Amino acid sequence: MNTNTVTFIHATDLIPESWNHWFWSDLSDSSNITFGDNDYSLINAERFQDEFDKILDFVDHVNSDEVELIRGKIAGLKMQNVYISL
Repeated sequence: MNTNTVTFIHATDLIPESWNHWFWSDLSDSSNITFGDNDYSLINAERFQDEFDKILDFVDHVNSDEVELIRGKIAGLKMQNVYISL
């Protein structure tokens, strides 16, 4: 039997606390990501970035520098095969 490990970070390490009042509700409204009854939900960084970009397409009240910083962090995670825990 092989033991496998998964590397992940918490999504809250990516998303600024000041976005808590709108980002998580928008993410939970997504048809592509469900939280369901899971205790933990891991998704790959590419999938998270797709949802992040879809959400930000409809938001105009965020700092573009902050958005680009988060996109850069997500891109780095994609290259490292790191998952994101919702």
